[in-house]
Amino acid sequence: MPLFELDDVSIAYHTRDSAVFAVNRVSLGLEAGTALGLVGESGCGKSTLALATLGLLPRFANVWHGAIRFEGQVISQMADADLMTLRWRRMAYVPQSALASLVPVHSIRRQFRDTAAAHGMRAAEADRRAAELFRRVELDPIVLDRFPHELSGGMRQRAIIALALLFKPPLLVADEPTTGLDVIVQRQIVNLLTNLRRTEALSLLFISHDIGVVAELCDRIAVLYAGEVMEEGPTLEVLANPSHPYTMGLARSFPDVRAPDRPLVSIPGHPPRLSEVSQGCPFATRCPFVRDLCRTDKPRKSGVGRDRSVACHFADEAPRMAEIATRPGIWEEGGAAA
Repeated sequence: MPLFELDDVSIAYHTRDSAVFAVNRVSLGLEAGTALGLVGESGCGKSTLALATLGLLPRFANVWHGAIRFEGQVISQMADADLMTLRWRRMAYVPQSALASLVPVHSIRRQFRDTAAAHGMRAAEADRRAAELFRRVELDPIVLDRFPHELSGGMRQRAIIALALLFKPPLLVADEPTTGLDVIVQRQIVNLLTNLRRTEALSLLFISHDIGVVAELCDRIAVLYAGEVMEEGPTLEVLANPSHPYTMGLARSFPDVRAPDRPLVSIPGHPPRLSEVSQGCPFATRCPFVRDLCRTDKPRKSGVGRDRSVACHFADEAPRMAEIATRPGIWEEGGAAA
């Protein structure tokens, strides 16, 4: 049984007149001790899934369909009081912006103590655990008596990772924890999370738009677009031999230091609005390989090789599409490659 599982989950945001879906029929699992990376453009539903995992969706959003399970419990149907007993002790959250998440007028030590007190840990034990965790994330415990604005971006991110590990939770949900940091600090955070996975036996749900970071940190990858999973499988296999055109474009939209002359892809257009409901593939309007079937019929996830799946009508043509996708200008030709 997976530690964490999304079973055919749809998540709706409610307006005055209707409901719009940020996540549509997503099914994913995370085994204990592994890391799953969620990648995709802004607005594809990554952060919504992260918040739903922790039961932290805003009041105007809810899990409309399906179930979210953690350690066999259906947390998407839990009362808030029951969820509070799980958060921090069994599953913890590392937000995108540490500065926005830390209380600016309290010292870091005070924030450790307040979190500990909310879950029944004494102040003395919180101090001991905080000092231990700060050494683990390579921060001097003296930093505990500083305020958030006195720390650099990388130090704040390390501090909030330490705070998330206060109760040794088996699941850590990290929502773009390297965004806004320079590449050297990003490297430090990735190394830190890699080491923590090994020493703390952590399972990691890692949300990012940076495929390079996900490739290094995660065992498996799920590529999201318009709230749906386009492709999912072992990270290195998916990125080396993508089966969905969106993955092909996304994987080539980042520079590779090992291939500095490789041309970069810029996928024209933009994802559909949440209010736009398509009967076909959500990527059809931007796909260089689009055909009539793509516009009228939604593709179902199907297996491609061992332990991989893709939602594309023409996944069996992936090698041909992948070769064409590297040609200059192909992404600007609006379906001419089909």
